[in-house]
Amino acid sequence: MKKILIALAFIALPAAAQTDWFNAQLEFRTDYDITTVDSKKTDSGFKGQYLNIKINGDINDKFSYAYRQRFSKDMRRNGGYLDATDFIFLNYHPNSRWNFSAGKQFVAIGGYEYDYAPIDVYQYSEFCNHIYCYGFGVSADYNASKHDNLLLQVSQSAFADHTRDYYAYNFKWTGHHGFFHSLYSLNMQEYAKGKYMNVIALGNQLDYSHGHFLLDFTNRYAKVNDAKFFGDFTMNAEFHYQPIEALNLYARYCIDHNADNTADITVRPNTTIHTVGGGIEYFPMKDDQDIRLHLGYYHNFGENGNTEDPVLKDNMNYVSVGLIWRANIKKIRERVQAKRQARQ
Repeated sequence: MKKILIALAFIALPAAAQTDWFNAQLEFRTDYDITTVDSKKTDSGFKGQYLNIKINGDINDKFSYAYRQRFSKDMRRNGGYLDATDFIFLNYHPNSRWNFSAGKQFVAIGGYEYDYAPIDVYQYSEFCNHIYCYGFGVSADYNASKHDNLLLQVSQSAFADHTRDYYAYNFKWTGHHGFFHSLYSLNMQEYAKGKYMNVIALGNQLDYSHGHFLLDFTNRYAKVNDAKFFGDFTMNAEFHYQPIEALNLYARYCIDHNADNTADITVRPNTTIHTVGGGIEYFPMKDDQDIRLHLGYYHNFGENGNTEDPVLKDNMNYVSVGLIWRANIKKIRERVQAKRQARQ
């Protein structure tokens, strides 16, 4: 089934890519990873990390759609084709202010690390490694100004281990004000019937000459035991500097902390785990970032209270060297047409 779908996609893409109703992109990432824990090598070697197809377009002046399929995910093991579908939703935009969506969507939690496409992340926090960031739901967003978008969403809960009958109620603000950008949210995420994880996510981006700085703070709270309001959080800071267009240097620090919130399935109680690291990204194509080479190193230290499936561990070192490329069919056709016109 998977092979048939991929073949049909490759047949359809070139014929339809020049239209507004069908825009397509193929994404692929491969890495050579070295992971050690206490100086012992664990899961290392060459990896095909991601193989995605993204499709979006306008049906008419009121309706549009978006779809991303992850073919690198085992559909049989993880629950079927739609479980390996990151998102597929229909938009209805009656005017320039309002947009209504239904389908499988991003669960609207703020923060830039959470907002990154997975293919662009080299190492997630413990929080983002365990949260279910896609779910079926409906949403309405309102362009309050040229610089501010407000979104209300009812969806499947991101804290419920794929339980269909647990829900989330999300409010998100996306702002762009000069050098300051925001991804803020207030969330009620059901983790047990009638019981909610309250999430405050504050994602901040500050632009400056040749780069930007990201600072995320995500606080999680549930009324369990004697859990404290600021006792369960993740903070992530990233510094990006681009001395030339083809090169990006970055550094990262992250802390996942949970003292005693037993309702949190993402960062378990008795956890304080730190991440420090950084790396280099190189873009060999002029004026385009569709091909990217990267080299990154990360060191994790502290205590992880997850005894079943921890991702970040004490004295863990991770090195990643890899290649990411995106084949946007519409952009390729435009380049070919531009070259033909230049020769004429």
